[in-house]
Amino acid sequence: MEWERALTHHFLMVGPDGDASPIRSFEVSDETIAQAGGLSGPDAREGAMASFTRHVVQAGGLPNALRQGLHPNMDAQGLPGCFAYLVLTLYVASLRGNGEERNGDFRHKLRRFLGSERSFMDMPGVAGMWAGLQRWLARRRKTDARFRELVFPEVPVKWSHIGISLKFAFPTKTDATLMASFLQDKPAAAGNPLRLLAEFAPVIDRGRRSAGMVDAFEDFRDAFAAGERLLEDHRFWRLVQACSFGDRPEASSPAYLSFGFDEEGQPVFSAAREDGTKLSPGPRTLSEAVSDLTAAGGPAASTPAYLVFRQTGFGRWRSTDGFERAGPRVRLGLPRAAHRRLQRGGPRFVESGGWLFTAEPVPVALAEEMVASSAAAPSSERLASISVTGGVRTGGLWLGRPAFMPYVDAGGSELQVRAGPGAAGIVSLDCQGRGPERLQAGGPVSGTWFLEPPGGRQRSCRQIAFAPNAQPHRDALAGDEAGEILLDWAGGSAQARFPGQLPAEAGWSRAQGAMSDLVEAVYAGGRRGWDEGDVVAIVGEAFGDAADPWAMLRVLRDATVVQPRLRHRWRGRTWTLQPPALLPWGNGAVVQGAVCEAEADVFRKAAASVGAVPFRLQEPSGLAPPLAGCVGGDLQSLVARMDWRIEPAPRCPAERPLAFWETDHTLLGKEPASRWDWDAGKFVADGRRGDGAVSLTRWTQAANRDHDVYQVLADGREHRLHSRDAALVLAHCLARRPLFTVSGGYLEARVRGAFLPDAIAARLRLSTLANAGLTDGRSRYRVTPEEAARAARLLPGAVAGAACAAVGHDADRVASVRHSSGRIRAAWTGGALTTLSTGGPGWGKVSR
Repeated sequence: MEWERALTHHFLMVGPDGDASPIRSFEVSDETIAQAGGLSGPDAREGAMASFTRHVVQAGGLPNALRQGLHPNMDAQGLPGCFAYLVLTLYVASLRGNGEERNGDFRHKLRRFLGSERSFMDMPGVAGMWAGLQRWLARRRKTDARFRELVFPEVPVKWSHIGISLKFAFPTKTDATLMASFLQDKPAAAGNPLRLLAEFAPVIDRGRRSAGMVDAFEDFRDAFAAGERLLEDHRFWRLVQACSFGDRPEASSPAYLSFGFDEEGQPVFSAAREDGTKLSPGPRTLSEAVSDLTAAGGPAASTPAYLVFRQTGFGRWRSTDGFERAGPRVRLGLPRAAHRRLQRGGPRFVESGGWLFTAEPVPVALAEEMVASSAAAPSSERLASISVTGGVRTGGLWLGRPAFMPYVDAGGSELQVRAGPGAAGIVSLDCQGRGPERLQAGGPVSGTWFLEPPGGRQRSCRQIAFAPNAQPHRDALAGDEAGEILLDWAGGSAQARFPGQLPAEAGWSRAQGAMSDLVEAVYAGGRRGWDEGDVVAIVGEAFGDAADPWAMLRVLRDATVVQPRLRHRWRGRTWTLQPPALLPWGNGAVVQGAVCEAEADVFRKAAASVGAVPFRLQEPSGLAPPLAGCVGGDLQSLVARMDWRIEPAPRCPAERPLAFWETDHTLLGKEPASRWDWDAGKFVADGRRGDGAVSLTRWTQAANRDHDVYQVLADGREHRLHSRDAALVLAHCLARRPLFTVSGGYLEARVRGAFLPDAIAARLRLSTLANAGLTDGRSRYRVTPEEAARAARLLPGAVAGAACAAVGHDADRVASVRHSSGRIRAAWTGGALTTLSTGGPGWGKVSR
C-alpha cells in the first residue's frame, strides 16, 4: 500500500508548484519512481526499483491484474488500488525496445523485465484497470481538488489491451534519444517553436518513436497553430528543453537579479537562484551583482549585453529574460559603454558601479528601441506558462489577504479564475498587459482556486490555495543568531508599573483593513526573520504610495511586532519577530510581541476562560496596529495555555537627556553617501558631508562589509550612531530645532521619517495604551502632559509645545540645565531646586 500511496500522490495529484493541468501522459522511469518514493542519493534509483519490484511483481497479484484487472480495493484508504500495476505497464512501455512500439514489442520488454517465459498475449485487465482508475478519479475530484484530471488518449480499436498504456507512456528512452540526436544537429530549433515544428515533422514521421511521442507532437502542433502560447509546460516542449539543456545546474535552477531601495532611497542589487539560493553576500551595486550572476553560470557564462527588470511588487524589481514577459513598463540596465551609443534626450540613467539603469520605469517599446542596435528583436512566438509569484506564504498556502494577493503572469494570454472545492470569498483577475497582474480580492479568501485559459482549453492550469490568516509559529523564532538588536537609547532601568489602570470595558475591536493585512503578512513570513529589502517590499504592498514603507516598518517596531538586528559583518539589517509575551500592567496585562490573528483569537478565548476580560484597542487613524491585553484573571494560567512567557518589567528609558546609543565603529574606509539638508528637511544623496553648525552625514563602505554610520558633528564634538532615527533626533536636539510638536494629546513629527527613540516610544505606548501610527506620512504618538514634559526633558530642543512638569530628580534637572545651552537656568528657592526657562512661550514658568 505504501507504493500505491506514493505513486498516486506523485503522478495523480497537484504538485508543490501548483500545476493542476490535465494529465495527458506519464513519464515513468527509474528517476521518477525514486522521486515518487522520496528517495535521494547515489543509490536512490537502484533502491527504489528494487522496492517497487518487490511490491508489484513479487507480491503475487500481477498476473491476475494483467489478465482480469483484479486488484486490492483501497478506496477506504483514499487510493485506487490499481495504480501501481498501471505504473509498471508505463515503465515497461518506456524501456528501450526493438523498432517502433507495437503490441508484440511491449510483450517482449515485459518478459525481459520480469525474467519470464510467458507470452503475455491475453492482457485485457490493463484496459479494465485504466477504466477503473478513470471512474475512481472522477469520484475523488468531486471532493478533493488536489487530484488532477486524466485525459484519455484516442486508441485504435485493435489496441484493446495495452493501447492506453502505450499512448500514455511519454517520453520513452527511445523518444529522448531521438530528440537529443535531432537537437544536436539543429540546436537553434530548441528556442524557436516555428522552426522546431517545421524541421522535426519529417523526423517523427520516419524515426523510431513511441505512440505517445506522436500524440504529444500532434497535440503541440495543433495547439500552437490555434494561437495558444501557454505551452511552456506542454509535455512535448518539456522534452525539447530537457534534451537541450541536459543536466546543467543552471538549467534546473536559473539565476536572476533583483533590486529594491534602502532607507535613503538608494538602489541595492542582489543575485539569487530560483530555488532561493543567495549568490550575493550582501547588498551590491549593479555591476557587482552582474559579476555574481555571471560567476554562477560557470566558465562558459558571459556578461549580458543588457538587463531588463520587471516589477514584482512595490519597490521590488527582478531581471527577466527579454521583453516578452517584462510587462508594459520596465527598468533597463546597460553597461557604461553601451549607454554612450544611445541617442541623447532619452531617459535618465543612474550609475551603479560600472553599469547604469533607468532612473524611472520606461515603456517596454522604448526599452526595446534602446537595445535594438545591440540585441536581436524578441520573438513574437515565445511560449509562456502560468506562473504565480509575490504574495506571502503561510504553512504551504498563500496568505489570502487583499493587500498581499500574489501576482499571476501568463505571457499575455487571457486567464480566468475558477473557484474550487472549499473556496470562500471572491477572487478575480484583470489581464491588461503582458506583465504580471495581481489577483484581486474583496476581503480575506480561503480554499482552492484554479487559474486557466477561458473557453474550456485545459492544456495549462494552476492551482492556488489560500488561508485567510497566518498560521501561528509554534517553534522558536529567529533570535540572537540573526544579529545584535539595533537600539536607539542607551541604559534604562526596569520599572514594574506605570501609573494608571487598564480599561475594564474597552471591548475587543475587530482587526480589518490594510494594517491587519500587513501584520498578518509580516508575521507569516517572519519565522526565520526578514531580509530588510524583502520586508520593506512587503510593507509597501499594504499601503502603496499612501505611506512610506520605512516609516510603516518603524511603526511595527514601536508596536513590538518586529525588531531590527544588525547583520553579522555585512551592511544592512534583518528584522525578526518579537516573541509574544504578557506584561503585567496595573490590574491586568498588556500583550507584547508579534501575534497573528489566529493566535489573537485564541488569546481572547483563553483570557475569558481564566476569568480575565480581554480587550483590543485600535487607534482611529487606522495606520497604527491594535494593542491587546486583558483585565484581571489568572495570568500564570493564561501564559501556560498560550505557551507564552511573562515579561517581568519593561525597560524604561534612562532618565538622562540625550542618552543615545552610540557606536565605536570608525569612519575608516567609508565614504559620505548622503547628508541631512536642514532647509529641505530630508537626506540628500550627493556624496557630500553635512554642513552647518550641526551636521549629519551618512557614511557607507563601498564593499558593503560594514554597517552604515551616521555622524553628527556639533561644537567640535563627534557622535557616531548606527540608528538613522536616533541620529536625526540627536542632530535636532544639538541644533535646537524642534522635530516634534505636542498638540491635542498627541506628539507628532514635523518632518517625514522622524521618530522618537525606541525606549521613549515604548514608555508612551504603555502609559497611554496606544501604539504609534502615521498621519499624513508623519509619526504620531498619543501622549499625556506628564509624558510630553518627560520627552521634552530627555530630548531638549527637539520637542515643542510641551509644558514644564515636575518630573525627575534634582540630578535630572541639573542635567537639563547643562544641555540647554543657557535656555534653562537653575535656582534654589524655598529649600528646593527649581528650573526656569529664559525665553520662549514658557518663559518664567518654574519647575520643581
